[in-house]
Amino acid sequence: MQNEASFNSTREYDPNALLRVSESRVAYYTVKRIIDFGLAFILLILLFPVMLLTAIANLIYSPGLIFFKQERVGVTGVH
Repeated sequence: MQNEASFNSTREYDPNALLRVSESRVAYYTVKRIIDFGLAFILLILLFPVMLLTAIANLIYSPGLIFFKQERVGVTGVH
């Protein structure tokens, strides 16, 4: 008795079957990408004032540079 999930040969199946995408899936991913970029752009515009205020507060209340620079020595002594 053979299990329904097993098959005898890969020749029975189209090797390119996994590469095919239906037109509706292409349209879905295109619309999804447009919506994702649109929402990201809108949120970026809406959150820009908050990010700007956070950066200004960081400059005022935090001493030193915003980005920390440090020289490191590797295992072989290379800087």
